[in-house]
Amino acid sequence: MTQSPSRFERKQALRAARLGTTRSMSMPGEGPNVPQVGRVIPVPDAPVEPVLSLAGVFAPNGPKIPSVLDVGRPLFQTAGRFAIALALEAMGLRPGDQVLLPAYHCASMYEPLSWVGAEPMFYRIHDDLSIDLADIERKCTARTKTLIVTHYFGLPQNMPAIHRFCDDAGLLLLEDCAHAFFGQIDGAPLGSFGDYAIASPKKFFPIIEGGLLVSARHRLDRLARRAQPWSTGAKLAFNTVERAVNYGRLPALRPLLGTLSAGRTLVTRPRNRRSGHNRLSESGAPVGLDRARVGLTLDPFSRLILAASPKNRDAHRRLHHFSLLLEGVQGLPGCRPLIPRLPDGAVPYTFPLWIDDLDRVFARLEDMAVPTQRFGQFLHPAVDPTQCPVGAALSKNAVQLPCHQSLQEAEIASILTRLETALKPS
Repeated sequence: MTQSPSRFERKQALRAARLGTTRSMSMPGEGPNVPQVGRVIPVPDAPVEPVLSLAGVFAPNGPKIPSVLDVGRPLFQTAGRFAIALALEAMGLRPGDQVLLPAYHCASMYEPLSWVGAEPMFYRIHDDLSIDLADIERKCTARTKTLIVTHYFGLPQNMPAIHRFCDDAGLLLLEDCAHAFFGQIDGAPLGSFGDYAIASPKKFFPIIEGGLLVSARHRLDRLARRAQPWSTGAKLAFNTVERAVNYGRLPALRPLLGTLSAGRTLVTRPRNRRSGHNRLSESGAPVGLDRARVGLTLDPFSRLILAASPKNRDAHRRLHHFSLLLEGVQGLPGCRPLIPRLPDGAVPYTFPLWIDDLDRVFARLEDMAVPTQRFGQFLHPAVDPTQCPVGAALSKNAVQLPCHQSLQEAEIASILTRLETALKPS
């Protein structure tokens, strides 16, 4: 006897029909049975990143959790990569200067170096995602000016030790908080240890784009900035609401947007939100820095959403959702959590998961409309896998599940059910 679909399953089916399809931009794997770039897949049926809802904006706030906004007055940009470009400019970097980057990275971390003509040098990370200071010391030369340190997936690096190292070595320190809008070390917010810090609020709040630059030590008011055209802001506002409606939030606005949205696609659909890159070529390679957008400020609607969001409540919900996913993957075959326990003061960006046979499993997750991302899938061409075996392995075996505040517990349960199915042998 066939079991009738549940109310949640019926809602998911209607949502899938509304969302439609997109094309996979995953890096092609090896072997005849591995799906290739460009195949048609369903749009994920739960939001990969936060979406707008009345509860998510007007909900009561929770106990205070430090964030990069506590570091200083931020300079809002349209994306984190443009904030990195401005930080390098503020540091006075010139063509030929070297910048130390982790060998496990995304294009958003190295593309901004072209803004000042700097050269990337890549250093190792350890199995626990901490940076290898000994390798960094070996790679320093007279041309090395800046060290970029990333808090992967919200996991804080040992910033007091890194700060001391940079002081001793005469290096400028850029703290990459793209995965760590929230978090602290001994009461000091992440982002307060570096000369400059960047963050990516679009990863943490229901806005389409957004980055920021902040500094506890330097003024930012001399950096160039330009307002976006009002038409761009209006389009972003429309697409923010449309995305929420398509994911079953703000249902009262669905009739109003129905006619206007006919024939339109989600603003996030042309972008590969699951691979860690915003722009990919047909071959799957990153395209490069859009230099015309460096210095553009965040639109007023997105600034309003950021100001209204109950940030502490959002951080606590992320912690709760992370714990649900951590409990849910226990005992599943062929996978393990990259972060088996969050340290005190950490707030997750996503739930990173190691999967032994990711080429096969990721394609199945895409086909089942599971919301996923792959950070570091496309490493810089100059990176030799032997330089950082950990980074090379994570590039091929790590996937991220969402744990953001907009998720409903039924959506998390559905993600875990389909993950278990995808992990089963073919």
